[in-house]
Amino acid sequence: MSKKLYAAFAPLLVVAAFAIVPTVAQAQPHWYSNGTKIGATKVAVTTHGHLKLEDKELEGGTKFTEGEVKDCGYIWNPVGGGAGLDEITCFETSKNVSNICPEGAVTEVVPTKLPWLTELIAGPPILDRITGIEIDIRCSGTVVATYEGTLEPKFVNSNPSFAEFNGSGFLTNTATGTKGAISGNDFIEGPSGDNPITVKNP
Repeated sequence: MSKKLYAAFAPLLVVAAFAIVPTVAQAQPHWYSNGTKIGATKVAVTTHGHLKLEDKELEGGTKFTEGEVKDCGYIWNPVGGGAGLDEITCFETSKNVSNICPEGAVTEVVPTKLPWLTELIAGPPILDRITGIEIDIRCSGTVVATYEGTLEPKFVNSNPSFAEFNGSGFLTNTATGTKGAISGNDFIEGPSGDNPITVKNP
Protein backbone atom coordinates (compact mmCIF):
# COMPACT_ATOMS: atom_id res chain seq x y z
CA MET A 1 0.00 0.00 0.00
CA SER A 2 1.36 3.41 -0.91
CA LYS A 3 2.12 5.92 1.78
CA LYS A 4 -0.68 8.16 0.49
CA LEU A 5 -3.26 5.37 0.69
CA TYR A 6 -2.05 4.34 4.14
CA ALA A 7 -2.27 7.93 5.33
CA ALA A 8 -5.84 8.08 4.05
CA PHE A 9 -6.96 4.80 5.62
CA ALA A 10 -5.11 5.03 8.95
CA PRO A 11 -7.60 7.44 10.61
CA LEU A 12 -10.48 5.20 9.51
CA LEU A 13 -8.80 2.16 11.04
CA VAL A 14 -8.33 3.99 14.34
CA VAL A 15 -11.99 5.05 14.39
CA ALA A 16 -13.10 1.48 13.64
CA ALA A 17 -10.93 0.11 16.44
CA PHE A 18 -12.39 2.51 19.00
CA ALA A 19 -15.88 1.69 17.77
CA ILE A 20 -15.31 -2.00 18.53
CA VAL A 21 -13.82 -1.56 22.03
CA PRO A 22 -16.97 -0.21 23.76
CA THR A 23 -18.98 -3.14 22.41
CA VAL A 24 -16.57 -5.62 23.95
CA ALA A 25 -16.35 -3.69 27.22
CA GLN A 26 -20.12 -3.52 27.53
CA ALA A 27 -20.64 -7.29 27.11
CA GLN A 28 -22.14 -8.51 30.37
CA PRO A 29 -23.05 -12.01 31.61
CA HIS A 30 -26.74 -12.84 31.90
CA TRP A 31 -29.00 -15.48 33.42
CA TYR A 32 -30.43 -18.23 31.20
CA SER A 33 -33.09 -20.87 31.82
CA ASN A 34 -33.17 -23.96 29.59
CA GLY A 35 -30.77 -22.12 27.29
CA THR A 36 -33.11 -19.13 26.92
CA LYS A 37 -32.12 -15.72 28.26
CA ILE A 38 -34.57 -14.61 30.92
CA GLY A 39 -36.02 -11.10 30.96
CA ALA A 40 -36.54 -8.39 33.55
CA THR A 41 -39.30 -10.38 35.28
CA LYS A 42 -37.85 -12.00 38.39
CA VAL A 43 -37.58 -15.81 38.35
CA ALA A 44 -37.77 -17.57 41.73
CA VAL A 45 -34.83 -19.87 42.51
CA THR A 46 -33.68 -22.02 45.40
CA THR A 47 -30.23 -23.28 46.30
CA HIS A 48 -28.85 -26.10 48.41
CA GLY A 49 -25.34 -27.16 49.31
CA HIS A 50 -22.69 -27.52 51.99
CA LEU A 51 -20.61 -24.53 53.09
CA LYS A 52 -17.83 -24.07 55.62
CA LEU A 53 -16.48 -20.94 57.32
CA GLU A 54 -12.93 -21.30 58.64
CA ASP A 55 -11.12 -18.56 60.57
CA LYS A 56 -7.43 -19.36 60.99
CA GLU A 57 -6.48 -16.01 62.56
CA LEU A 58 -8.37 -16.20 65.85
CA GLU A 59 -6.48 -16.31 69.11
CA GLY A 60 -6.40 -19.86 70.37
CA GLY A 61 -6.32 -21.49 66.96
CA THR A 62 -8.48 -22.15 63.93
CA LYS A 63 -12.23 -21.98 64.43
CA PHE A 64 -14.76 -23.31 61.96
CA THR A 65 -18.43 -23.94 61.43
CA GLU A 66 -20.01 -25.85 58.58
CA GLY A 67 -23.37 -27.24 57.61
CA GLU A 68 -26.07 -27.75 55.02
CA VAL A 69 -27.34 -24.57 53.38
CA LYS A 70 -30.70 -23.78 51.78
CA ASP A 71 -31.69 -20.38 50.51
CA CYS A 72 -34.16 -18.76 48.17
CA GLY A 73 -34.35 -15.66 46.04
CA TYR A 74 -34.83 -14.29 42.55
CA ILE A 75 -32.74 -13.86 39.40
CA TRP A 76 -33.35 -11.49 36.49
CA ASN A 77 -31.64 -9.55 33.70
CA PRO A 78 -32.15 -5.79 33.95
CA VAL A 79 -33.59 -3.76 31.10
CA GLY A 80 -30.82 -2.13 29.06
CA GLY A 81 -28.39 -5.04 28.91
CA GLY A 82 -26.68 -4.73 32.29
CA ALA A 83 -25.22 -7.75 34.09
CA GLY A 84 -27.63 -10.33 35.50
CA LEU A 85 -28.86 -9.64 39.03
CA ASP A 86 -29.98 -11.77 41.95
CA GLU A 87 -31.30 -11.25 45.45
CA ILE A 88 -31.12 -13.76 48.28
CA THR A 89 -34.23 -13.36 50.41
CA CYS A 90 -33.96 -16.35 52.74
CA PHE A 91 -31.02 -18.34 54.10
CA GLU A 92 -31.12 -21.36 56.39
CA THR A 93 -28.54 -23.80 57.69
CA SER A 94 -28.89 -27.20 59.32
CA LYS A 95 -26.73 -30.08 60.58
CA ASN A 96 -24.14 -27.54 61.73
CA VAL A 97 -20.83 -28.79 63.10
CA SER A 98 -18.30 -26.45 64.70
CA ASN A 99 -15.55 -26.05 67.26
CA ILE A 100 -16.74 -22.55 68.13
CA CYS A 101 -19.49 -23.58 70.53
CA PRO A 102 -18.83 -25.56 73.73
CA GLU A 103 -19.73 -29.21 73.84
CA GLY A 104 -23.45 -29.71 74.16
CA ALA A 105 -24.38 -26.30 72.74
CA VAL A 106 -26.34 -26.01 69.51
CA THR A 107 -24.51 -24.15 66.73
CA GLU A 108 -26.67 -21.80 64.67
CA VAL A 109 -25.75 -19.66 61.66
CA VAL A 110 -28.31 -16.87 61.37
CA PRO A 111 -28.45 -14.36 58.49
CA THR A 112 -29.09 -10.69 59.15
CA LYS A 113 -29.85 -7.73 56.91
CA LEU A 114 -31.53 -9.79 54.17
CA PRO A 115 -31.93 -9.51 51.25
CA TRP A 116 -28.36 -9.92 50.05
CA LEU A 117 -27.88 -8.56 46.55
CA THR A 118 -25.77 -10.21 43.88
CA GLU A 119 -24.48 -9.29 40.42
CA LEU A 120 -22.82 -11.41 37.74
CA ILE A 121 -19.24 -10.34 36.98
CA ALA A 122 -17.77 -10.98 33.53
CA GLY A 123 -14.98 -13.55 33.29
CA PRO A 124 -13.78 -16.03 32.51
CA PRO A 125 -14.71 -17.40 34.91
CA ILE A 126 -18.03 -15.64 35.47
CA LEU A 127 -18.42 -14.73 39.14
CA ASP A 128 -21.54 -14.04 41.22
CA ARG A 129 -20.65 -11.14 43.52
CA ILE A 130 -22.73 -11.29 46.75
CA THR A 131 -22.77 -8.05 48.72
CA GLY A 132 -24.12 -7.09 52.12
CA ILE A 133 -23.54 -10.50 53.70
CA GLU A 134 -23.86 -10.57 57.48
CA ILE A 135 -24.25 -13.68 59.62
CA ASP A 136 -24.35 -14.32 63.34
CA ILE A 137 -22.88 -17.50 64.77
CA ARG A 138 -24.84 -18.45 67.86
CA CYS A 139 -24.31 -21.06 70.55
CA SER A 140 -27.73 -22.17 71.83
CA GLY A 141 -29.11 -18.73 71.04
CA THR A 142 -26.18 -16.59 72.24
CA VAL A 143 -24.28 -14.65 69.57
CA VAL A 144 -20.56 -15.48 69.80
CA ALA A 145 -19.38 -14.02 66.47
CA THR A 146 -20.62 -11.89 63.59
CA TYR A 147 -19.08 -12.06 60.13
CA GLU A 148 -19.76 -9.68 57.26
CA GLY A 149 -18.49 -8.79 53.81
CA THR A 150 -18.63 -9.60 50.10
CA LEU A 151 -17.99 -12.93 48.38
CA GLU A 152 -17.40 -13.69 44.70
CA PRO A 153 -18.00 -17.42 44.07
CA LYS A 154 -17.34 -18.83 40.61
CA PHE A 155 -20.49 -19.83 38.73
CA VAL A 156 -20.20 -23.28 37.15
CA ASN A 157 -22.71 -24.18 34.42
CA SER A 158 -24.01 -27.70 34.94
CA ASN A 159 -27.31 -29.45 35.65
CA PRO A 160 -27.83 -28.28 38.29
CA SER A 161 -25.41 -25.37 38.07
CA PHE A 162 -23.61 -24.25 41.21
CA ALA A 163 -21.64 -21.48 42.87
CA GLU A 164 -18.17 -22.64 43.87
CA PHE A 165 -17.04 -20.78 46.99
CA ASN A 166 -13.48 -22.09 47.19
CA GLY A 167 -11.30 -19.00 46.76
CA SER A 168 -14.35 -16.70 46.76
CA GLY A 169 -12.92 -14.35 49.37
CA PHE A 170 -13.34 -13.77 53.09
CA LEU A 171 -15.90 -12.57 55.61
CA THR A 172 -14.58 -10.35 58.39
CA ASN A 173 -15.21 -10.97 62.08
CA THR A 174 -16.65 -7.63 63.25
CA ALA A 175 -15.18 -7.99 66.76
CA THR A 176 -11.67 -9.28 66.02
CA GLY A 177 -11.06 -8.15 62.42
CA THR A 178 -9.96 -11.67 61.51
CA LYS A 179 -10.89 -13.26 58.18
CA GLY A 180 -13.13 -16.27 57.69
CA ALA A 181 -12.62 -18.16 54.42
CA ILE A 182 -15.67 -19.77 52.82
CA SER A 183 -15.53 -23.08 50.96
CA GLY A 184 -18.02 -25.48 49.40
CA ASN A 185 -20.61 -25.55 46.62
CA ASP A 186 -24.15 -24.17 46.48
CA PHE A 187 -26.42 -25.65 43.77
CA ILE A 188 -29.10 -23.50 42.11
CA GLU A 189 -32.46 -24.61 40.73
CA GLY A 190 -35.40 -22.76 39.20
CA PRO A 191 -39.10 -23.63 39.35
CA SER A 192 -40.43 -26.64 37.44
CA GLY A 193 -39.67 -26.14 33.74
CA ASP A 194 -37.00 -23.53 34.42
CA ASN A 195 -33.90 -25.71 34.59
CA PRO A 196 -31.02 -25.76 34.21
CA ILE A 197 -30.15 -22.22 35.31
CA THR A 198 -26.95 -21.10 33.58
CA VAL A 199 -24.97 -17.92 32.89
CA LYS A 200 -23.08 -16.72 29.84
CA ASN A 201 -22.13 -13.71 27.76
CA PRO A 202 -23.90 -11.71 26.49
